[in-house]
Amino acid sequence: MISNDFESLEGWVNDLNTTSLTREKAHSGQYSLKVDGTTEYGRTYTNQLGKMHDTRPKKLKINAWVFVSGAQAGAKLVTVITDPAPDAKPAVWDGLDVVAAVKGQYGKWVEISNELTVPESVTPTNKFQMYLWRTGGSAPVYLDDLTVTAVE
Repeated sequence: MISNDFESLEGWVNDLNTTSLTREKAHSGQYSLKVDGTTEYGRTYTNQLGKMHDTRPKKLKINAWVFVSGAQAGAKLVTVITDPAPDAKPAVWDGLDVVAAVKGQYGKWVEISNELTVPESVTPTNKFQMYLWRTGGSAPVYLDDLTVTAVE
């Protein structure tokens, strides 16, 4: 459904004018996304769910490579699915705690994964969004080589 190493940014909008795209560290290629003490949100991936997959997936599997500088860092990889109606509440809101997911493996690239159930109320017109969010600390957290796949 999604595969990105941040060498191409199709679908990744910079709606908060963030400076999260960086060449400081990368798992592959030259670019990754970064949050730190001066950048609270990374770029946001936004797409209509029906444009990403031809049927409503029952589950989504998220894989990514992250580089967490140390225990004082804090970040979540957030996945949101909402109805396109104004002021609609999310059908899915999940924040994978990146620091907890690396299990103390700081200062190196670590692969993390998460699986989410998609409620039956979700339709092809629902909006899918994903972003990296700094939740504490000022140490940088990097995200690269992200994939989202449908699990039937």
